[in-house]
Amino acid sequence: MNKYWIIVIICFLSIGATAQSDKLDRIKQELDSLAMGEAPGLNGNVNFSIVGAPLQDLLRGVAETHNLNINIGAIPNINVTNNFNDVKAKDLLYFLCKEYDLNIEFVNSIMSFTYDDPNLGIARPRKELGLDYENGLLTLDLQNDSLARLAKELTQLTGTNVIVGPAVQGFMVSGYVQDLPVKEALEQIAFANSLQLTVNDENVLAFIGAPTTQPNQNVAGNNTGRNRRRSRGNGGGYEFSNINPQTGRFDLNTQGGAVTDMIKDISQRLNVSHVLLTEPQGFLNCYLKGISYEEFLSLALSTTNHGYLLDNGIYLIGEGQNASMNQSKVYLFKNRSVEKISEVIPQVITNGLTITEFNDLNALIITGSDLNINRLVDFLDQIDQRVANVLIEVIVADIRKGHSIRTGITAGLADSVPASGGSVFPGVDMTFSSASVNRFLNNLDRKGVINLGRVTPQFYASVQALEDNNQLEVKSTPKLSTLNGSEANLKIGQSVYYLIETQNVTGGVNPIVTRSPRYEKVEANLDLKITPFVSGNEDVTLTLEAEFSDFIDPTTEGAPPGNSTRQFLSKIRIKNEEMIVLGGLEEARRSESASGFPILSRIPVIKWLFSSRSKDKSDSKLLVFIKPTIVY
Repeated sequence: MNKYWIIVIICFLSIGATAQSDKLDRIKQELDSLAMGEAPGLNGNVNFSIVGAPLQDLLRGVAETHNLNINIGAIPNINVTNNFNDVKAKDLLYFLCKEYDLNIEFVNSIMSFTYDDPNLGIARPRKELGLDYENGLLTLDLQNDSLARLAKELTQLTGTNVIVGPAVQGFMVSGYVQDLPVKEALEQIAFANSLQLTVNDENVLAFIGAPTTQPNQNVAGNNTGRNRRRSRGNGGGYEFSNINPQTGRFDLNTQGGAVTDMIKDISQRLNVSHVLLTEPQGFLNCYLKGISYEEFLSLALSTTNHGYLLDNGIYLIGEGQNASMNQSKVYLFKNRSVEKISEVIPQVITNGLTITEFNDLNALIITGSDLNINRLVDFLDQIDQRVANVLIEVIVADIRKGHSIRTGITAGLADSVPASGGSVFPGVDMTFSSASVNRFLNNLDRKGVINLGRVTPQFYASVQALEDNNQLEVKSTPKLSTLNGSEANLKIGQSVYYLIETQNVTGGVNPIVTRSPRYEKVEANLDLKITPFVSGNEDVTLTLEAEFSDFIDPTTEGAPPGNSTRQFLSKIRIKNEEMIVLGGLEEARRSESASGFPILSRIPVIKWLFSSRSKDKSDSKLLVFIKPTIVY
């Protein structure tokens, strides 16, 4: 009968192993298929280290980090302690299924995790705990075993009551101890798994939360227990572990740890020479991985008014105002000017420091504690970036067109009659004296056409028939270069001087008249101000301020020349080496005037003999083309 049951059990175990292998093969194929299609996040790399983290939290973290759809069903409360580096997410999920006998049900891109496969109907054989108890000495060999089961079997094996607190009921533990009394052995297991072991008045051993004391002996367990040390100062507990003997880097986990206690303990463990000139009063809450000793000091002392100075391999730690803590450093800028740099440094960084600009070396001289200097140097390294030069090409085109017509006959009497003369081509502008008019009338008389009589010697006449067209195009092509964020200014123009006379009369019997000449200046300029700002994608924002002025004819004789001004202010954003045009500064003038004999000057055809007319038309247009080019 016994042989029969043994054969049955072996058959069931064989069937279960085959089913387990088939299940894992199916999961691997499904994960590979999803990774190539609907869930590419499965190909992402996983890099983290966890100690005693619940399996459910691990799965949630992977899902959030890699954008996966994961549903967590009824799985056991298992605490995982592992270190994963550059592992694909799909390989991690496969490992968890294999290690903890999980199953995944796939619904499109949704992965639902359950414990074991309910379709197998096969009970998984229970793993035996590595326990050995002889002559009052206990040997433990644990590999991710249930803490609750360990407590139960220890109680049965040793007769010592061992219980598990509710906060750690579902914990899994690992570790190895050999030939130790029960209490000391369990203390080492508690230490290796970030637990605390207490003894009550009834001599009952209880596993609860975080440890408060440091065991006296080393324990070899999983990789999270190596190079680990815990302590509790006046402010709280702290733990540093995973010390790298080559680089001196380590992990630090503290909840309200006293800064002074941590400095003393960590310095001793790392064999770092240090002197506490005064003890810093402060506490620290943090979890850091792979930090150096100096990084630890900088962070710990940032909560106090202390700093540190490295002198001949010895770290001097004391208050910042202590003269022995201060040193001077010259920071040379490589990419930018030191001019006005102290104005942009935040005051919170300059506290406790003396900063002097040294223009000859394009450098800052910094005096203070090493900690404060390093904080400032980190900030200066961030702003010491290459500053772009911006070449700005500007084309200013001023186009002016004009058209005028002068027609009519003017006649009059004058004591001084002008001589006959003028031009008949390309336009008519002639003046006739009385003698010329009388000669013309005599010629008409001889031919018997008509007798119009004669004009008086004081008579003269002017005839005008003129048409003028003019076109002027002024083009300026300045090029400006400036640093990013700095203003470029261009001014081109001319000056005209006009005379002002001041007349002073000194009274008396014979008054004296004195005249004082003075010359005043009138300017007409092209004034251009451009400030460029280069963004990270090399777009350029330009702030433009332009003013264009020109001389115009004076309105009255002897008056200074007039000044016509066109001005605009604009802010635009364009891409590197892209040209824009600014227009709209256009001026049009129209004027028409006429004078003549009443009534007759309005009759068609006849009006040309009895009137004088003028018509003026002018147009001007200003266009500005701008092209910025970023130059490093």
